[in-house]
Amino acid sequence: MKKITFLLAILLIATVSFAEIKVETFEGAHNVDLSGSSTYLTTPTQSFAASSATGLKWTTLLGSVRTGLGNFSTTAAVIRAMKSTETAIGYGYLVSDSIVGGIDSLWFDWNSNGAESGNWDIRVLVNNVEVGTINQAAGLQKTATEITEGNAYKFNIGGLDKSGKFVLKIENRTPYTGTSNKFRFVLDNLSWTSYVAPGEKQDPSLVYATQKITKLLSADNFTNALTNNSDGVVTYTSSNNSCATVNSTTGEVDILDLGTTTITASVAESANFNAASVSYVITVKPDNWKMESFTNISNVCIVNPAATSCSQTPVTDIMDNNVSWTYWLGGGNTQLFGNNAMYLRARLSTETAYDYGYVKSDSISGGLSTLSFQWNQGGSETGYNYNVEVTVNGNVVGAITDAGEGAAFTTPKTFSVNNLTYDEKFVVKIENKSIYDGTSNKVRIVIDNIEWTGYEASPTTGISQTQNKNIAVYPNNITDVINIQTAEKEFTVSIYNQLGSLIIENQNTRIIPVSHLAAGLYIVKVQTAGGESSLNKVFKR
Repeated sequence: MKKITFLLAILLIATVSFAEIKVETFEGAHNVDLSGSSTYLTTPTQSFAASSATGLKWTTLLGSVRTGLGNFSTTAAVIRAMKSTETAIGYGYLVSDSIVGGIDSLWFDWNSNGAESGNWDIRVLVNNVEVGTINQAAGLQKTATEITEGNAYKFNIGGLDKSGKFVLKIENRTPYTGTSNKFRFVLDNLSWTSYVAPGEKQDPSLVYATQKITKLLSADNFTNALTNNSDGVVTYTSSNNSCATVNSTTGEVDILDLGTTTITASVAESANFNAASVSYVITVKPDNWKMESFTNISNVCIVNPAATSCSQTPVTDIMDNNVSWTYWLGGGNTQLFGNNAMYLRARLSTETAYDYGYVKSDSISGGLSTLSFQWNQGGSETGYNYNVEVTVNGNVVGAITDAGEGAAFTTPKTFSVNNLTYDEKFVVKIENKSIYDGTSNKVRIVIDNIEWTGYEASPTTGISQTQNKNIAVYPNNITDVINIQTAEKEFTVSIYNQLGSLIIENQNTRIIPVSHLAAGLYIVKVQTAGGESSLNKVFKR
């Protein structure tokens, strides 16, 4: 008996030693516009972005994830009781993504979102199996002071012993026969410990800090932080080594050329952990690429605002890249892109004295060769046709003329135009000239991520590299020297800057000093006496 008890103790210690505590604070995982008043969504709605605490997205029905709930000072989740008129909708709930690592115990803080009368019926489910309930009398709401002092209502349960992946669901089944918002259940600090059954291996918690990264071509080497609790060996690979390479041991990335690559971290199976992998995507843009994401919009204009909340006088804000943008009949919107974007509505029939809704940049330096942006509907636009005009320096370069649809798109659409030749300063204007004869907000367009590349009227603009297997020029990212490798004894090396000017020319030289060159793009041409040649882009850091 003592031997059995001792062995069980060893197994329990081994299990506990690998347990992790996860705390979901819901920060960053809101699923409504935080500047708006929407709280009790009547369709299942997922977080716009993953939680900064756990990397999870959460979905609510008859509730939301947002700030200003139940006297909690930060983001929390709320779900209310189903109204008597909502039997077709179902019970309100909060449900997680699939979570790895198993679950042993679960606890959270909770409160009501106002005074309630009656008895709660809150169900807690793991993989759709009920594991706990809250059915105490609904009474006074806890105050902000009580919550700050740690005296919120508490729920906890242990001994769940669920290994592998699982889904958490909190369901509000409180009986209610009225038609107002009642039995509003708010929870925060949703916490759990992981669980690995004796003899089983644990799935690693393997997460990159950033899932999508955009870099300029001349960017320095960098490393995306990786969170990893496994004791297995980690190796790194790049899916496109011509775009960027990655150090297989450290994960440090070296940018080489324009394009896209996926960096994957793979952790090998160990005595305690299973094998796993996680990836992120790098997009490499030219050095003269810029993007406007409207981070600093001061005037907020949510999806279905009162007409007056969309700027009826021009508003100017300094945005990204220190560029000022002016907008009219529009403003900030976080509903569709998960971050601030530019919302423009059509002019109302009562606003004929107004300009059309527009967003317009200040004068931007550097010229313009390509222009693109993402866009979406601001809601149901069935029966209307878009007429959104895009101009550069007053010249029309494109337009959006799509027919309106019944709901916002699941995936935003992209407007793009190439081969522009504005070689000095330019002004971009996007104008909503859609025809509308009503007095509410319609023919709404939401715009985000305006991208452009500058214009270079030179011999190097748009140049393609000409590779030759008998000639090697390296490295692509230079600091001190350029190396030339060829079997030919007689050859000429010519180096041009971005303007196409010849700045270095050497004969039969295999190591060329370049430390004196300014940072930027250079073209290296190698021409052999035997008639072979190559053309290579290199970047001086």
